[in-house]
Amino acid sequence: MFLQDIRVSGTADLDILYRKTNSLLVRQRFCQELREQMWSRFRKEYLGQLIQRHGHKDCELKVGDIVLVGCENLKRVNWPIARVQELSTGRDGRVRVVKVKTRNGILIRPVRRL
Repeated sequence: MFLQDIRVSGTADLDILYRKTNSLLVRQRFCQELREQMWSRFRKEYLGQLIQRHGHKDCELKVGDIVLVGCENLKRVNWPIARVQELSTGRDGRVRVVKVKTRNGILIRPVRRL
């Protein structure tokens, strides 16, 4: 009859598309929250241990050590992480200056600012 003469348009149901889009947004929000929680936990636990460990006077830096690079305009929790690449000693034979590699490039910093 007349229903047989109507052709199927081939487009998906809008409700199904909305549900899929909505579930993708929920999943994206979940992944973003999970990343933020992991980063927060990393900062609190691991970086806290780095700060405590390098507080000792007898601790000597070595090439390959992971350090926090001190920045005056940032809180300690937000200091960038770097890996020691090169050590420079002073006249007394103690390490005074360090070349470190951060995510943004290579920096040269005095040991006191690490």
